[in-house]
Amino acid sequence: MNNKQHGQGEEIWSDGQIYRGNYVKGIRQGMGEYIWPDGSKYVGEFVNGKQHGKGTYIWSSGKKYEGDWKNGTENGEGTMHSTDGTRYEGHFVDGMKHGKGRLFW
Repeated sequence: MNNKQHGQGEEIWSDGQIYRGNYVKGIRQGMGEYIWPDGSKYVGEFVNGKQHGKGTYIWSSGKKYEGDWKNGTENGEGTMHSTDGTRYEGHFVDGMKHGKGRLFW
């Protein structure tokens, strides 16, 4: 495909970033896993190279978000698990809690 990644693959950058998953014409597309140098990790769907669809992001601190993504940020229904054991289930817009939700502790 014109010297662009296509299909399943793995890309490793010199700074420690790693992507394993599907490519379409050189763009991360479909299911994949992206790992940052600090150990943070996203596993889920990609569209046009960004987290989009269903996915889970785990920060290096242990904080975790599971749910809907749009254009690289938490958007839609999801669950945020904090390191202190609290959990928020509800709606997110641009990475922020928004609207109705429930907090558990």
